[in-house]
Amino acid sequence: MDVGNLSKSSSPGVPVAAYIGVGMLALVLRLWFVGGVIHQNAPEGIQNFNADSPAYLRLAHNLQRGKYVTNTAESHHDGLLRTPGYPFICAILGASPGVILWSQAILGTILPLVVMRLAMHIFHKPTAAIVCGLFAAISPSGIGLSGMILVDLVFGLTFVAGFVLLYRGASIGNGGLMFLAGLVFAVAVMIKPTLILWPAASLLVAALVARGSGAGLRWHHAALCILPQIVVIVGWSTRNYVSDRLFTFSTIDTQNVRHFVAPQLQEWNLAGRSPDDEDVKRNQERIDQRDTKDLTLARTTTTIAAKVIRRQRTEGLDILQGHRIRMIGLWAHNVAATLTSRFGFITTELPQSSSIRGIVLGLESIVFSIPVRILAVMLVIAGYVLTFMRRGIGDGRRRWYALLALGLTFCYFAVFTGTTFSVGWRVIYPAEFALVMLIVAGMTGPSADMDDDMDDLDEPRRRLV
Repeated sequence: MDVGNLSKSSSPGVPVAAYIGVGMLALVLRLWFVGGVIHQNAPEGIQNFNADSPAYLRLAHNLQRGKYVTNTAESHHDGLLRTPGYPFICAILGASPGVILWSQAILGTILPLVVMRLAMHIFHKPTAAIVCGLFAAISPSGIGLSGMILVDLVFGLTFVAGFVLLYRGASIGNGGLMFLAGLVFAVAVMIKPTLILWPAASLLVAALVARGSGAGLRWHHAALCILPQIVVIVGWSTRNYVSDRLFTFSTIDTQNVRHFVAPQLQEWNLAGRSPDDEDVKRNQERIDQRDTKDLTLARTTTTIAAKVIRRQRTEGLDILQGHRIRMIGLWAHNVAATLTSRFGFITTELPQSSSIRGIVLGLESIVFSIPVRILAVMLVIAGYVLTFMRRGIGDGRRRWYALLALGLTFCYFAVFTGTTFSVGWRVIYPAEFALVMLIVAGMTGPSADMDDDMDDLDEPRRRLV
């Protein structure tokens, strides 16, 4: 057996040493960061870094006892708000904050490697793939999220894995890969409900990728990808209806609208201008305290949890109605604020003298600086313009539609940030790979020798389904 050919088929163009180097860099940074967090903080401190963390751990403890929610209104509210994917992972890890963080540090190392693989499929340039992998390895968001009990890191890894399968399946017309992509996306939506609309978006992404390959998307392949996602979404919604008489996959958007967007709109109407952040937060805290009090004092379970959620939905819609233009403006404001904000890491929970604290703050200050943001926007525009100009030459058509698919993916996650504020970049993190690749497209530019030799390796698998 030709070892060289085997290496090429399993990892075309990118040296194994590059994968090892990028992986080791990512691993060292994340283990170093998590080590500092655990050394500085007690477990009870770690689980309170973010307001969402305690709920995930409560659900994880419930799963260890064989049930998702307990017989309290608060627990039923947690169960309706949070999908079970991340609590299930935490339960497997013993619901121990330290074990969860160490595990996330290791899992976070895989994502840059997956990003490299996807970049090679898109660019067919080892250098471009390695640059994308390096960006993912030193991502301040990726490093910081490894030290927080939040869904975003595990969700990001799962989503990127599904995207790789979707991209490859659509580009070579492989129904088996499309079905696997659907299964992975189904797991991802159970980790974080942001993908509630992804079945439709994934259809558009697959159609763009397939159009770029020149073959077009087969509808039964699209169905294979969408069906697992819909089954999971409908199935969990049915579970919530049986448990709490609410047919909903998650109530997170209902709560975000009532706790974030509605207070912004109320304060804007009162002030007649863009509201002060402190006024919005005071309004938000009043609503949050009222809901928490009702759930805490409740003697019944499902009726109170469902009533609180229905009240949030009714009040939110009542406040938004009649102010559609201003609501759109607020939505756009929140999206822009997220795209121009930093993550807000837990560097305050690390010793001031910690070396990794200085590294993360340094990376953050560089990555999120205004000059780098401006340069990133210019490179994204340049990537689209240059690729569009050469879309009819060689492999330019395939790359053009690949960039459109990446842009659509990034916009999908950006739009969801309009329902909240002050959460920073972590909501965008699962689509950070798409932005990185759009930037790299502007850095590398199209080349005249973009021949798609790799697809020839997959010809025997094109008709799997």
